[in-house]
Amino acid sequence: TRVARNIPRVWSRTSAVGFTGLWFCQSSATTMMDVRGLLKAACLLYILRGVILLDLQGPLFLSEPLHRIEFSNNSGTHIECTGHGSPPPDVEWSVATTNHELVYASPNGSLIFYPFTADKFRHEIHSTVYRCKLKNLVGTILSREVHVKGVVNQK
Repeated sequence: TRVARNIPRVWSRTSAVGFTGLWFCQSSATTMMDVRGLLKAACLLYILRGVILLDLQGPLFLSEPLHRIEFSNNSGTHIECTGHGSPPPDVEWSVATTNHELVYASPNGSLIFYPFTADKFRHEIHSTVYRCKLKNLVGTILSREVHVKGVVNQK
């Protein structure tokens, strides 16, 4: 893809000659250097002789979880967390347990809470706070806190 001569002002670059070099887009909402001095940006381009060789974009949420989720022990629930970026981001959940009988973080980004009996209720799983993390080479973003409450139905 050829690059136009008028690259928008939101783009800056590291030291380079002409249009050749590593360009990163600026955002007033983000800091361009992290505490270790590593470059972080919402997106990156590497241009050589007017051709984009590398087009990287930090993760963005397509579907961010709600702030509060309440569900019945009889039904269970699933919470979606999806995003995009270049390269595509990995999705991780702050899961308090690896007990796959009660909760499972699926590879597609869903956090699945299985139906459970009253004796299987675990406060650290069914009444706690989770966060979804999207991560790729360019950066990492965290979702809002998701307050989960599993309600045990009395029969």
